[in-house]
Amino acid sequence: MSPKLGLEPLCPACSGVNSQSIGKIPDNYHFCAQRFDVATNSGHLWECLECGLWYRYPCFPPKQLIDMYSQQPESVWSGEKGARLDILEIDACLKTYAPSPRLICDIGCFTGDLLIYLRDHTYHDNDNICKPQLFGVEPSEAAAKYAHGRGIEIAGATVLDLRRSDRRFDLVLLVDVFEHTQDTKELFRNCSSVMTSGGYLVVVTGAADSGFNRFWKHNSYYIAMPEHVAFLTQKHADWLAQDSTMILKEFRLIRRNHMTDSAKLKSLLRSLIFLALYSLPDGIQTNRMRIIERLRKLRGRGVENWRNQEDHVLTVFQVV
Repeated sequence: MSPKLGLEPLCPACSGVNSQSIGKIPDNYHFCAQRFDVATNSGHLWECLECGLWYRYPCFPPKQLIDMYSQQPESVWSGEKGARLDILEIDACLKTYAPSPRLICDIGCFTGDLLIYLRDHTYHDNDNICKPQLFGVEPSEAAAKYAHGRGIEIAGATVLDLRRSDRRFDLVLLVDVFEHTQDTKELFRNCSSVMTSGGYLVVVTGAADSGFNRFWKHNSYYIAMPEHVAFLTQKHADWLAQDSTMILKEFRLIRRNHMTDSAKLKSLLRSLIFLALYSLPDGIQTNRMRIIERLRKLRGRGVENWRNQEDHVLTVFQVV
């Protein structure tokens, strides 16, 4: 299964044609928990010189992406968010910008781990009358059912479902969602349309501006995942704020995970091996991919990931 090749790259956000290729993204055998029999054509990594977005082209069409996400088992990301350092960054951020929201919506909530964390930690000490109502948007039916069983009201499968209701949220979360979205402009416009005046949109995603991703570029573990199609830069964040009539309040690189020094060293060695393998001629690609697959079994997904680096970004937008 491979994405269909198009004729020319159009920026999925601003529709501009002024883009430059950063490099060919390594082909991949996986999409989340799904494994393909043959490697997918992962396309190229492009940088839009007009709005600043880094994006994958070609890639799976939006409807096919949604269908593939909806088929993922509830165990794919369940429990992952609660163990990550970026949750502590989100916790501190919300206590500063949104200490007493009435309605919170987590778009791409999956099984609701982040919302449960916010309920039990960030807003645990709030008075009962200030306890926020928790809503989630999730395309995976299995995950949405599980989240609903934990007390989270599922508002729909996509952000478009939110626009069909009259609810307005004080706080909207996009954690590990931006990178899965091709039309980032439409995503932000949809989010701002369901938020209250003065409400906050908090986005956590991989940072194209990080030293990690600037060094690895199209060979980055994060960019190489076929489910990742868009990558946020400071320039694109400024562009999104202007386009969606929001104010960019904060743009800060953060760490996603923590590793011991010995684990970082091992991961760095795997990174060098990974880069060396992708430097081999394309004629021996099949053998190269088999070696990489074996390496991934030693480390899980992303053998080249030096996970203690500040390779993610936390951004805060406010509706005006």
